[in-house]
Amino acid sequence: MAKDPRTSEPGFLDQLDNDSKPWTLALYGDLLLVVGKSQTCRLLVSTTVLSLASSVFRAMFDGPFKEGVELRRNQKTEKPVELSLPEDNPAGMWLLCSLLHFALSRDDSLLSHSANLFAMSIVSDKYDCNHALGAITTAIMNHTSIDSNIESLQEIAMASYFFDCSKNFVRVTKFIILRDTANFTPIPGILDQRLSRKSKQL
Repeated sequence: MAKDPRTSEPGFLDQLDNDSKPWTLALYGDLLLVVGKSQTCRLLVSTTVLSLASSVFRAMFDGPFKEGVELRRNQKTEKPVELSLPEDNPAGMWLLCSLLHFALSRDDSLLSHSANLFAMSIVSDKYDCNHALGAITTAIMNHTSIDSNIESLQEIAMASYFFDCSKNFVRVTKFIILRDTANFTPIPGILDQRLSRKSKQL
C-alpha cells in the first residue's frame, strides 16, 4: 500500500533539519512557509507568485485573515511573514513552490520519484494550483514510466487523480487492474477529503 505523504517527510529535505536558514525560492520573498510537523522545512517565497497561482493563497493574503493583515503591516519593514503549515508535506510543498517560482534545475530528478509526485499532487489540489501547473504536471505525468512496483503504481495513479490528469490516470489504473488488482488499496481519508473540497466548490 502506498504511504500517506501527509505523514512522511522527504529524505531530500533532511539537510534542512540542522539548518535554521530558509530555502530561498524567491530572492526578495515576503513570506516564509514553515512546513511539516517538525517545522524544520522553511521556504522563502513570494506572495505575488502564490496569489497568481492559487485562489486559496490569494484569499488568504488579500482578505481579512491574519496572514494578510501581517503582510500589509510588514510591507514597511520588509520582514517576511511566517506562515505555519504543519499539516502539509514538506516534499510536496517544496516541489510545488519550486515549480511555481521556476526554481527547479533542468536536470532535476526529484520529479521522477512517484512518492514526490504524489506528495506534490495533494498540496497542489489542496491549494487549487492545478490550473496554474496544468501543462507542466500533465507533461510530467504522461511521461512517467510505469514499473512493476505496486506501491509506485499506486502513487502515480493517485497523483494523476489529484492533478486531474485523466489520460494518465486511465493508463496507470488500466495497467494496475490487468496486473494486480487484489493488492491495490486506496489511502483512507485522502479521497474523501478531496471529494469534500470539490463538493463545496460546486
